[in-house]
Amino acid sequence: MIRNRSNLEIRALRAEDVSEIKRIEIESSLAPWSPDDYLEEAGRKDSLSFTAKIEGIVAGFIVARLITTQNYGPALSDEFNLSNELKSSVKNDINTGGDNNSPIYDFCEIEIYNLCVAKDHRKRKIARNLLENVIEAARCDEKHVWLEVRKSNSAAISFYLSMNFVQRGIRKNFYRDPIEDALIMELRTNRELP
Repeated sequence: MIRNRSNLEIRALRAEDVSEIKRIEIESSLAPWSPDDYLEEAGRKDSLSFTAKIEGIVAGFIVARLITTQNYGPALSDEFNLSNELKSSVKNDINTGGDNNSPIYDFCEIEIYNLCVAKDHRKRKIARNLLENVIEAARCDEKHVWLEVRKSNSAAISFYLSMNFVQRGIRKNFYRDPIEDALIMELRTNRELP
């Protein structure tokens, strides 16, 4: 959990947050997820999904996943003769909440599926805090963060550019209702965030 001076609390997405997340999703015209989709996400070991609360009310949320990792050091190398299933389990357990804050991977990729702040809480650095929390939660030396954003969503694109994301491509007709292209954006965090 992270607190900052605006009384913002960031914590892992929980089942009790889903109805407020759906409210924000609807008011912001995001591509809809079912409540079960959010509940499933909350239970995934590779989930890096958080809510931002102000005075107990969900003000924003981020849904992200740790996609790929590359081992750091010999701790999980083949010389220890661990099964692939056990290696995967150990990696996920360590990466999503171990006590040691040191990096355990040389490299990882994170995909952002949704990042949204309620209209009455925008322009308060909540999106920035959520994104920084995801990046911090993935304990890697080098992180590549990927996302798609509607080509017409100039506010989101400006925000991502301010966070040092760069455009890497376009997905034609990616979004529905209405049909629209998506910009593919990437952030490499082997440098300081702005």
